[in-house]
Amino acid sequence: ERLLQTNPGALAARGAMGQTPAHLAAFFGKQVMLHFIARHSPEMLFEQTPHGETPGHSAAAQGHTECILFLATHSLSHVFARDADGWTLAHSASCYGRFETLVALAR
Repeated sequence: ERLLQTNPGALAARGAMGQTPAHLAAFFGKQVMLHFIARHSPEMLFEQTPHGETPGHSAAAQGHTECILFLATHSLSHVFARDADGWTLAHSASCYGRFETLVALAR
């Protein structure tokens, strides 16, 4: 929260491929940061990269099931989101061998 006090635009930053801080938090499994984003910029949880990837895709590719479950508490649309190639979170999880995440998504 101190970061936002010193740099109010920090949550508006984007990575080279259009990732938001929510994408990066999900990719690295930083659930505490996702909670912070949900409090300060909840719409960011739904933003997509130019390729259509959601924070849920980032979490699924890395096997961060707990992040996906957190995102799903804000909207089940996260679980069914598709990127520009039509990939769902299940596609991302299976492509990267995240079978525990795949099983969790199937439930």
